[in-house]
Amino acid sequence: MEPTAASQALRRQVEDLWARLEDYVAGELADAERGETLAVLERLETNIAARISDAEPPSRTEATHA
Repeated sequence: MEPTAASQALRRQVEDLWARLEDYVAGELADAERGETLAVLERLETNIAARISDAEPPSRTEATHA
């Protein structure tokens, strides 16, 4: 399935917003600090994504009795 023009435009907007957020968060840091901070944030993101993918959804009975 190929991306649509609308989805490509949306992707560009999201990438722009992420870049701006990165500048807001790390903009005042020295280059070395910025690289280190962004590397740590990427590791944290990877850890969260791994946990989410490893987590099994609760069974229906667990969800209704919680």
